Amino acid sequence: MGTVKILLASATKGAKAEACKETLVKGLKERGIDAEVVIHDLFESDDLHGYEDSCDLAVKIGTGDLNCDLPLVQGLGLLYAYLGTDEMFNQIVAIAQGG
Repeated sequence: MGTVKILLASATKGAKAEACKETLVKGLKERGIDAEVVIHDLFESDDLHGYEDSCDLAVKIGTGDLNCDLPLVQGLGLLYAYLGTDEMFNQIVAIAQGG
């Protein structure tokens, strides 16, 4: 299918953000999608306009609004397993397939 480029807008730091990234990449791989993921720390800045030319969508791990025009998918399930990730993955697959 190709590669989807994802901005992981994270309100977590360090190892937690990396673990979320790994889960995201692995889950998409299982669904036949290769993902390039860049992590942005929302504690440093909430302005994500600089990623709009290089990313296809943003996955948000946190609450509140983001300052960008990328398609946005809620990814709190990556951080809190009880929230689940099926809907998140379904939304990313739909965007990656052009829908």
